[in-house]
Parts: sequence; structure tokens; C-alpha cells
Amino acid sequence: MLFSIVHHTTYTYPCPVRLTPHAIRLRPQTTARQTLLTFDQKVTPGPTRSFHLSDLDGNQVSKLIFESPTDRL
Repeated sequence: MLFSIVHHTTYTYPCPVRLTPHAIRLRPQTTARQTLLTFDQKVTPGPTRSFHLSDLDGNQVSKLIFESPTDRL
């Protein structure tokens, strides 16, 4: 059985703000019971830096760093 999941989240602010670092936990795990075939993550505005890690429970976490003020994410 195949599933396709699409998730959209939008934050808007009344004036430009400086974003703190964000941790995004949306990537499903590949386990003995499920296999992740593809995963794509798009963030606008694009982060200045990003890196990916696994937390203590094995979840995939994307850490995003933003430097420019923005009125939306």
C-alpha cells in the first residue's frame, strides 16, 4: 500500500521579524514496517543554513537557521 502525504503550514506576521532557529520534524522514519521512498521539504524564504540530524528517538530533524527578517514563513 502506498501513501502520499502533503503538508503545508504558513506563518504570516504584520511586519518583518527575525526568525529564531527552527526544528522541523516532518520526515517519517524508515522502519521494518514502513519504507520511505521519497521525501522533499521546501521552505520559503530559504534558510541561510540547514542541517539534518536524528534525535534520541531516531526521528529525523531538520534544523533551519534564518538571518534576514521576513513577514512570512
